[in-house]
Amino acid sequence: MSTSFSSRSPKTYSHNWEPWIKLELFHVFGATFSLQMERYLTMACEESPGLNLLLIGKTGVGKSRTGNSILGKKAFNVSCGTESETATTDFDVREYKGRVIKVVDLPGVCDTKLDEKKGFELVKTKIKEAMVACPDGYDGFLYVGRYGNRFTSEDMKVFEFLKDIFGPDFAKQMFILVLTAGDNFEDDHAEDGLTFEDWCRNEKGDFRDVMRECGNRIMLFNNATKDEAEKTKQFDKVLSFVKAIDKKYTDKNFERAKLLKDDEKYKQEQILTKVSLLLDKLQETKGKFSQDKLLELSRECSRVLSFIQRQDQHASFSRQIRKKLERVKESVDEGYSLYIHNQENIKKNQETAIKQIREIEKKIENKTHQLHLVYKEIKRNFRVNIFHLVGFALVCAFTGVAVATAVGGAVALAGAGGVAAVAGSAGGTAGVAAGVDAAVAAGSAVAAQASVIAGSVGGAVGSAISAFAGRFLHQNINNQ
Repeated sequence: MSTSFSSRSPKTYSHNWEPWIKLELFHVFGATFSLQMERYLTMACEESPGLNLLLIGKTGVGKSRTGNSILGKKAFNVSCGTESETATTDFDVREYKGRVIKVVDLPGVCDTKLDEKKGFELVKTKIKEAMVACPDGYDGFLYVGRYGNRFTSEDMKVFEFLKDIFGPDFAKQMFILVLTAGDNFEDDHAEDGLTFEDWCRNEKGDFRDVMRECGNRIMLFNNATKDEAEKTKQFDKVLSFVKAIDKKYTDKNFERAKLLKDDEKYKQEQILTKVSLLLDKLQETKGKFSQDKLLELSRECSRVLSFIQRQDQHASFSRQIRKKLERVKESVDEGYSLYIHNQENIKKNQETAIKQIREIEKKIENKTHQLHLVYKEIKRNFRVNIFHLVGFALVCAFTGVAVATAVGGAVALAGAGGVAAVAGSAGGTAGVAAGVDAAVAAGSAVAAQASVIAGSVGGAVGSAISAFAGRFLHQNINNQ
């Protein structure tokens, strides 16, 4: 799949990212850039191609529910009112027709608990998190609205705001419009027989302009349906739009975002992906156990356990997951053994044999539930871990003086060894001297240069902020 927007002007598409990506990532991590890119390209070649989708939308339109429909499970929390339930960027995966589908759920654009300015600032932060969540880029951006809601001037502001971030041709190239509440549409037009396509053609004003700009890639989504065939049809339509787009949105900023996910973080995410897909298979088998299915589950458990052992030999990250998964496999193997040794009794529908089967099924379900709880907690901690440095870098960039006033010091990364050093600087002249000395001692010219800036601007305020920032960064780096 080709890289999108290869012919676009760097000036047009990078100016919005320069303060908080180029400065915070490229200059700081530049020493390891080539090595990291080679590693990720190698990993990409070893894996089957996946599909990455980003959900964007205002609070309360059914964005997270749409993500759950696409994934075929309750992966994201959903809100029943006007307040956003999605406070942090979240993601999950499913396997569909041999491909791993990754869905990233962005917190609501213009969160109802924030004013407009703060809402847009939050979106900038979360879009950066979305880049780190999927540094390989996105195959489609699903802008989720709700049928029955009027397309307002605020919606238009959001639309223009996203184009300002991703580029003027972004909507035309990558956007897919999804309108939820498809069941309401069916009720409203049950008598007149108006189709969704005709309804779209009758729309006027800004909404019509947005549809045209997106190449009329628009669909109706019914998240309330229980019909599995309709669910599949809806998702297939999403995939047909993605196939028509036939390119992945990625640029140098996504490549730089990869630098935040080192080998360990990448391996940890791969473990979470494998466990999530296994949990899906266990859930699908619930109430439908058979000898063949239990054998298949046992083999899959073994494959995931082997993968975890290879990726995380010290088990520091995956110890809890591995223990719970081993318990699941033990129960699955017990069930398989029961089927093997009681085939005749099971065929004869003997009460004792059937009772034993039901008991082992409940045991498997219980162990699976425990594994799922551990998975959710570890995934939550993983998200916090990969996003907290992203958020800190963004805070620094949006102060207008970047590292100088917000950090009041320098962050030096010795790329080959992966050793991080924080050189905090005091305000004024003393800050210059202390910052340079500490940075030079750390062996970083970049740190020294940043310390000069920090010391010259810091002053009394810079001293106080730098003291806090130094402690914050030191603690976070040591926790990595």
